[in-house]
Amino acid sequence: MTTAEASAPSLAEPSPPQALAAIASPSFDVVRVGPKGNTVVAGRAQPSASVQIFDGNTRIGQFKADSHGEWVFIPPSCWR
Repeated sequence: MTTAEASAPSLAEPSPPQALAAIASPSFDVVRVGPKGNTVVAGRAQPSASVQIFDGNTRIGQFKADSHGEWVFIPPSCWR
C-alpha cells in the first residue's frame, strides 16, 4: 500500500461535513406505538436543532436535539 492510498479518505465513512449534510433534515430512527397507544418516536437532526412533531397540522411536540443530534419524543398522553 502506498502512502497516498493509506491517507485517502474511506468511502465507507463520510467526512464530518458530509455526515452532517446527511442529517440536515430531522429523520426518524424509531416510531413505536404499543397496543395501548403508548408511543415513542426517536431520530436524528443537526446537533442542538429545534425539532417539532406534527399530527397533521397540529404540533404535538417541540424540543431540542442533543449535542449528538439525537432526539426522543414521548407524547404527554403516554406519561401516565
